[in-house]
Amino acid sequence: VRGLYEQDFDFTRVFGPRSREYAPGDAVEIPVSLFLDVDLHADGDVWIRNRMVDLESAIDLHLAGELRRPEFTGRVWLEEGGEIRYRGVEYRIQSGSIDLMEVQRINPYVEIRAETTIGEYAIFLHVQGTVDRLRYSLTSDPSLSPQDIIALLTTGRTLETLSTGTDDFKAGFTGDVVTNYF
Repeated sequence: VRGLYEQDFDFTRVFGPRSREYAPGDAVEIPVSLFLDVDLHADGDVWIRNRMVDLESAIDLHLAGELRRPEFTGRVWLEEGGEIRYRGVEYRIQSGSIDLMEVQRINPYVEIRAETTIGEYAIFLHVQGTVDRLRYSLTSDPSLSPQDIIALLTTGRTLETLSTGTDDFKAGFTGDVVTNYF
């Protein structure tokens, strides 16, 4: 399999506001029962390119169940070197995977490690969890507090250098920015 996806997408439209779950009897009416048993495998060369990402992936997926109620299971690996853009910051993927494990709902387990550089700081992003319960952590080298890292990501400056800036610039950076970054 080789592929390229270039359209923008919104994760909440794909997975719903949290996750997509099938209730008992929840199915699209299709007059004929059509059963699926399809394996999709690619060692690489499956690309996603849009405003948010530019990355290569490898896949090992299984599509099963009835057409009116399909079940996706398997894994998507994000190849090292791909790019993710979030809030105007470009991160380089170090490693990543998306695991589809539940057949009754689409709520993948995501694990991504990525990094970016701002000035003298290397910033490391780690995202993990199911789509409805993602956890994020930010670290840096040299070491900064989480608040300093978010200040650096959003303004290009640490809190210390913001405190020596103009009052207008400091007023634009509030605790809400830190609290609501993700």
